[in-house]
Amino acid sequence: MFQKNIILVGFMGSGKTLVGQELTRKTGMKFVDLDTEIEHHEGCPISEIFDQKGELYFRDVESMLAKKYSRKRNQVISTGGGVVKSEQNMKHLQKNGVLFFLDSSVDEIWENTRSTAHRPLLKVPNPKERIRQLLEERIPQYRKSDFIVKTKNRDAPTIAKEIMSIYKKRKELSRLNVCLEEHNSYDIVIGNDIRDLLACEIRKVFQGTSIHIITNTTVNKLYGSPIEIHLKEYGFDVHRIVIPDGERYKTQKTLGNIYDKFIENRLHRDGLVLTLGGGVVGDIGGYAAATYMRGISYIHIPTTLLADVDSSVGGKVGINHPKGKNMIGAFFQPKLVFIDTAFLKSLNKMELRAGLAEVIKYGIIHDARLFKYLQKNRKKIINLNHEAVNFIVKKSCEIKTAVVEKDEKEEGLRAILNFGHTFGHAIEAVTRYKTFRHGEAIAIGMNMAAALSVREGYMKREEMLKITKLIRDYKLPIKVDQKKASPENIFKAMKKDKKVFTNRLRFILAQKIGKVFISNDIAEEDIKPFLLDPRA
Repeated sequence: MFQKNIILVGFMGSGKTLVGQELTRKTGMKFVDLDTEIEHHEGCPISEIFDQKGELYFRDVESMLAKKYSRKRNQVISTGGGVVKSEQNMKHLQKNGVLFFLDSSVDEIWENTRSTAHRPLLKVPNPKERIRQLLEERIPQYRKSDFIVKTKNRDAPTIAKEIMSIYKKRKELSRLNVCLEEHNSYDIVIGNDIRDLLACEIRKVFQGTSIHIITNTTVNKLYGSPIEIHLKEYGFDVHRIVIPDGERYKTQKTLGNIYDKFIENRLHRDGLVLTLGGGVVGDIGGYAAATYMRGISYIHIPTTLLADVDSSVGGKVGINHPKGKNMIGAFFQPKLVFIDTAFLKSLNKMELRAGLAEVIKYGIIHDARLFKYLQKNRKKIINLNHEAVNFIVKKSCEIKTAVVEKDEKEEGLRAILNFGHTFGHAIEAVTRYKTFRHGEAIAIGMNMAAALSVREGYMKREEMLKITKLIRDYKLPIKVDQKKASPENIFKAMKKDKKVFTNRLRFILAQKIGKVFISNDIAEEDIKPFLLDPRA
């Protein structure tokens, strides 16, 4: 099987040859030392090439051989320290290879090169200062590599082990493409423990350097600094904007504070907004990107299951209004959705279960097999088994992608994604977003929508009971205390919902598990008694 080359770049003395040989032992791939190949090609040491023909000639030969070996695969290629001086070399090497920059300090390099007399570029009165100058010149090029690996106080086997880990993760990524018109297409990348692949994925869609991370107080404590440090290592200029945690802060006031930071930090259209958090962060951060300077690029990094499978996909961004949830917003697609399911380890069980409500929804509206998978694999999913979690996240994203591709701006089909939401959003509003998590309110809403489907004669009661049981099995609520949310107040909130169509309430009703439809035909006088007694 053909595999992409592993390309090692870095300054002289950074250990590329030793690490390359170690990688060859681990992979069985062929080892190619580009400097050695140059010497074989010319029939003399590199020092003589420099002395007799000059550096320009050497660079021409280097480029020719870099191009030659880049056409092949299944190789570990150790390059010379100056190979990055040519953009063409980098393009050739990256075509069939993954570039790893071995990042060494001046002191490390000096320690590893001071005893050698054959380094042409170090034949100067102050070689250590020369190392410092050359390294400073080349760092911007080195940082264009796919991945950066630190070498300080680490031996070749340890460095090779890290490179193999990254190389393996990269191969195991799931990648879905959301194919939309008007250059709005983007990838959803899904994997477990893939945080060290983030900069590489950003580089594929963003050529600038200015990144503004929007996150909340909770997520910032967990991941803010590691993500910022990671991006800075790759040469990005990073600013962090931290907003309060909670749905009640998805407001015009918070949005205004974000704009203030953008302006203070001189964010321009060639910058990037990166939302790091759950649905609230993604919604308000995406809306800030959509409206600042009439739109700048943004990327979602969801950290909750709910955001993984729902809010991060589809380009719906916005804020709440005191009189309605998500009443102010836009359709504005991200450049990338980067889903690392390892972030889910930081969730408590109730947050995880709340996210599973949306996964259950996908089974009900589109995929009976996903519904059965959720029935059979509950323990694995709750215990965050990698295989099970990645499966349900990928399957959910596939379903939502298929719907969004057919109806990007919710003019018809996309409304089926709102199964249970007409009730759920109203319950959230009436309880002022303080009693239920979003997923918990949607779980209640789905149970009510299923009961309404039975009452209206569209679905068999046996199907509804399966839905109710699955919701209960995941320890999600199926009803709301009428003392906390009276039927009258729920009805009023439903009338304000943005899904009201031609002044009539719109419901997504089920015919069976895996098949739903849009209904605008239920009269208000039928809804009021149902809210008083929401049973099938």
